Amino acid sequence: MKKIIATLFFVFALSGCDDGDLISEEIDLADAEVEACSATESDILYKMTDRQAMILELVNLNTVLPAVPTLEGSPKIILIGNTTARLVYRVYNGEPVEANICASIQPPTPRVIEEWEATAGNLEITTIALKIPNTTPGFQGGERINELRHAIVVRNVSWSTPANPIIDPIVEFGNYDVAFTAPELNGYTNIANGCANGILFKKNAATAFAIDIDPALLDTTVLNTPKVGLISGNANTVTFLRFPEGTNLNLLTNENFCALLSSSTPSPAPSEVWLGEDGVAGVSGIVEVTTTTVGGVFTHEIRLKNVTLTENDGSLSFKIADDLLYGEYVP
Repeated sequence: MKKIIATLFFVFALSGCDDGDLISEEIDLADAEVEACSATESDILYKMTDRQAMILELVNLNTVLPAVPTLEGSPKIILIGNTTARLVYRVYNGEPVEANICASIQPPTPRVIEEWEATAGNLEITTIALKIPNTTPGFQGGERINELRHAIVVRNVSWSTPANPIIDPIVEFGNYDVAFTAPELNGYTNIANGCANGILFKKNAATAFAIDIDPALLDTTVLNTPKVGLISGNANTVTFLRFPEGTNLNLLTNENFCALLSSSTPSPAPSEVWLGEDGVAGVSGIVEVTTTTVGGVFTHEIRLKNVTLTENDGSLSFKIADDLLYGEYVP
């Protein structure tokens, strides 16, 4: 946060200040991290230094913060000073702790000796996805969406102070990072199942990883040589599905799960759908199958190379791996 320089013209009574002098405060919370109250369902974000605190209360915080990255140049805007958002700056006569902000019954010390309340202003929230390398064995070169970062800025803030009102053009509240539940693609066996319509899949209780594979890649007349296809339109479609909490796909037979995958109105319906991006020859979105045979039994080893999954609405994406062994399929 940039420094907000302001002279506070107020005289403390002995109960409010140790020396009773006029003081000049420099509000500087640039190095303080944004934190959330640890109480369940708390709607308060704050940052503190040795004597100061900036507190932001957002009603229904978990639903107000964007669930996906915002478009460039188009932050989410919330008006300050209404029933949705409240911004307060405080000075204490000692070092504050979380309980001074979050507890319903606050400790008696340190005491608040100065408080400003924002009466107007535009709260802007810009959200981006933070990615980290996927270090899981077999996923080299891949990424994981680790957190969503909410950069919070308040513009044209009108402060109500004990002395004169103050207008500040910008208050950079800071970054609030929220953990993201990324798709897990390693929680499956190495064996893929097949549907009559050509869809291959692996599943566990609440997720599934499927490929609507081009039949040419399963040609059993070409052995021991990789056959290569690209994700393209409806060919070699790669899909990750997450289902609502409480779903147990293991209760479905393979036949019933194949019907679910093919249905335009599946039940249960997935809560998330991630699709493989169309490929570029020799570069990305590659599906590779090598077929071998032992004793007349054909085995298809399937690999995904430089495949990127994008959430159905296009808001989030990540690269799976340089070269992922999807699994083996035995018809």
